[in-house]
Amino acid sequence: YNNSYNFWYAANDKGQVIGSIGLRKLDDANGELKKLFVAKSYRGKGVAQKLMGTLLKAAKKHGFAHIWLGTVEV
Repeated sequence: YNNSYNFWYAANDKGQVIGSIGLRKLDDANGELKKLFVAKSYRGKGVAQKLMGTLLKAAKKHGFAHIWLGTVEV
């Protein structure tokens, strides 16, 4: 995990990727949420919440005190 990312994917019953989320280590106390995505047809069905729960468990495991959200203008 040092200086790298963790990524998780959600898949439907056909094995198609319907969502993803990433966690990047910034330093020993800080992580960054990267690339939270859920396919339009699966939004509002709890996929994002499950992905976020997985990310938060990993962040806790790594001892992060803060999770930062990187954003872009567009």
